[in-house]
Amino acid sequence: MDFVFPFEELPYPAYRNVVKHLSMKDTLALMLASKETHYRIAKMLPATGKWKVPLTQTSYESYFKTLKKAKERQDVRPRNLEIKLEITCCSYLKDTRWTEGEDEYFGDPRDCGLGFDCLEMKKTAIQDWSQQITALKLELLGNEAFLADVTCPNLESLAYEMYPKQLKPSCVDIIYSFTTRHADGLKNLGIIGDERNATLFQLPTHMPLLEDCKLTCVTSDNMTNIVNIAHKTLVALEVEWGLDDDGVIQLNNRPEKLEHLLIYHRRGNLSPVFGNLIKSVAPQLVTLKMDCRAEWMDDYFLESCPNFSKVQLLWVFVGFNLRYLRKFMKLEHLFCLSDIGGGFGSRSDALKLPRLTTLVVESFDEWSLEMIKLNAETLEVIMVLSPEGYEFVTCQLPRLKHFFLMEGELDGVEHIKTKCPPSCQVIPEQGLAYNLMMGNSKSYPYPNVSNRFEDYMIFDVFDEEYFNDDFY
Repeated sequence: MDFVFPFEELPYPAYRNVVKHLSMKDTLALMLASKETHYRIAKMLPATGKWKVPLTQTSYESYFKTLKKAKERQDVRPRNLEIKLEITCCSYLKDTRWTEGEDEYFGDPRDCGLGFDCLEMKKTAIQDWSQQITALKLELLGNEAFLADVTCPNLESLAYEMYPKQLKPSCVDIIYSFTTRHADGLKNLGIIGDERNATLFQLPTHMPLLEDCKLTCVTSDNMTNIVNIAHKTLVALEVEWGLDDDGVIQLNNRPEKLEHLLIYHRRGNLSPVFGNLIKSVAPQLVTLKMDCRAEWMDDYFLESCPNFSKVQLLWVFVGFNLRYLRKFMKLEHLFCLSDIGGGFGSRSDALKLPRLTTLVVESFDEWSLEMIKLNAETLEVIMVLSPEGYEFVTCQLPRLKHFFLMEGELDGVEHIKTKCPPSCQVIPEQGLAYNLMMGNSKSYPYPNVSNRFEDYMIFDVFDEEYFNDDFY
C-alpha cells in the first residue's frame, strides 16, 4: 500500500535527504513555492561564500542595498567571502566624447543618467569589500581618484573599460597605479579603451602570475613588455589592434605556455607586428583567431612557419590562403569569415581534416561545398551566413547536430533536412542560431573566442540578451 505525505510535513531528516538529491533547477523551483519552503531549504544549502555582484543601470538599487546590509553583518560576524564585483553603470556615455575643460555629455559627466552619484556607489562598494574582492570589472570615467587609496589583497582578475571612448590622462594614471599595486597577484587583466591614444598607456613591468590578458590601446612596446614579463605564465592573449604600428614584438623568451592567441583589427591591413610571435608559438597554440586582414601572412610566411600541430580552433579572415590548412591537421573547429562577402578559395584548396566537427563559412562557394563533402563523416555543426546555393549540398551528413542556414528560405531548410539525420536541427533564425552557437562555444578550448561573433550577423531586432560579455 502506498503512503503519500505532503512534502512540507516530512520529518527534517527525510526533508533534508530529498533536497540533497534534487537538481539545482528543481531546488530553486521548490524554493519559489512559498516563503516557508524558501527559508527551510536555504538553511540546509551549504554557503559557498562566492558572490558575483553586478551593479548596473537597472540592478544597482536592489544590489546596493543588499550589499550595505551584508556589510553590517560582515562587520559583526566575519565570513570568508570571495566577491566578483562588476560595476557597469557608465554605458550611458559609451559613444560620447570628452575634452578637458568641456562638457560634451548630456548632463553632468559624473551622473550616469541614473539620478544618483555613480562615483559614490563605486567608492562605497569597492572600499567596503576591498578585502573580499577577488575579481573586479570597472567602467571608468576618469574621476575615480579614490582608487589611489584602495588595496584589494585578494584581487586576481581585473578588467577596465573607459567611458567615453576618448582616452583621458586621468584614466591612464588610474589604470597604471591601481594595476601596478595589484600586479603581483593578478591572473587576469583586461583593458578596453581608445587605441588612438595608445602611446599614453603604461603597464606594470612585473606580473608573475598573469595567465589571461585582454587588451586594446597597446603599442608594440607594450606587447613586448607583456609577452616577456609573463613568458612563463601567459596562457591566453587577446588583442584588438588599432594602430599603424610598424614595430616588432621583441621576444627575449618564448611564451612557453601560450595556447590561445586572438587578434582583432578591422581598419585595413594588420601590420606584421605579430609575425615573429606567431612563428614562435605555432607548435603549441590550441586556439588561433585572426579576425583581421594580414597580407604579410603570405605564402612565404606560412611556408616557413612551423606546423600548427596542436591547434583545435582556427578563425581566419578573408585573404588567408586555405591551401595551408594542411598545417592544421588537428583542427576541430574552423571559422572562415569575411566582412565583404564572397568566397574564400577554390575547390582544390579543400582537404579532409580528420577531427573537424564545426565549420562556419561565409557562403556556399566551391571551397566550402567541397569542404562539407570531404568532411561529411565528422561534421556536427555547420553554419552558413549567406544561404544562396544551398541546393548544391548533395552529400549526406550522418553526424550533423545543427545546421545554421542564416536567413534561409523554406525550400532551403527542407532541402538541407534531406541530407541530415532526423535529430538534426536546421535553423534559419539568426537569434536562435546565435544563442545555440554561444552554447556550443562553451566546449571550445577557449570559449572567449566566440566574443564579437555578432559582428558578422545582422539581427532584425536588437536584443541585449544575445550579447553577454563575461570577463570572469
